[in-house]
Amino acid sequence: MKYYFLFFLLFILSCDSDDNSSTFKNTFVDRITTTDANGNVEKVIDYIYDINDLKEISETNSNGETFISTLNYDNEGEVTSISFNDGTEVFYNYGLFYGNLIESTIEINGTTIKHRYDYDQLQLISDKKYENDVLVCEINYTYDGLTINSTNSCTSESLIIERDQTTVSPLVTVYNYQLLNINNIGSRNITSILNIDTNEFTEFIYNEFNDRNLVLNKKKYVNGELTNIIEYEYDLR
Repeated sequence: MKYYFLFFLLFILSCDSDDNSSTFKNTFVDRITTTDANGNVEKVIDYIYDINDLKEISETNSNGETFISTLNYDNEGEVTSISFNDGTEVFYNYGLFYGNLIESTIEINGTTIKHRYDYDQLQLISDKKYENDVLVCEINYTYDGLTINSTNSCTSESLIIERDQTTVSPLVTVYNYQLLNINNIGSRNITSILNIDTNEFTEFIYNEFNDRNLVLNKKKYVNGELTNIIEYEYDLR
């Protein structure tokens, strides 16, 4: 489960500000802290950079266990692989034209797990999961204005993702959120996510002036009851 989760929760990118009045040019996530409704810390994720490149992610759970992920880059600045502290590694391949992520591969206990990502023009439309080259499940996306609908046969879940009008394109939101989880900073503004199967609702709260569109925290509710608060800390340069 740790590796499947890390497929979608590993890479934080910096982004350039569109606000010319800002004295900061780049935004880097330093730490994300998850607490329960009573304020008890469940997880802390720290991000370590080499100048502007994210190099390492350190995740510590409520039991004090720490998991380290190290990002490896090519000469073009794309992440080619992520190494875990238990010796396993996930590899990424990109398309030739738009630089879209088209495949990720990892081997776990003798099983080769691949995710292959298909696009319709610039919109991600499916994520197919293979085990030893056999298709086992897939996630499909449809778009309707500011709303993205996601159906996931891997987990039998369906999501409704609401965006605000600052989002550049549907690809930006879904590609970042679902594949590399860039945590919706910059112009990638998700306002809410509703899991219609579990009735889990996630609300995204941004900075007061929204000049850099930074998400300050996410609040998760199940059946209307607050269960988790996820807080973001940034390094503005």
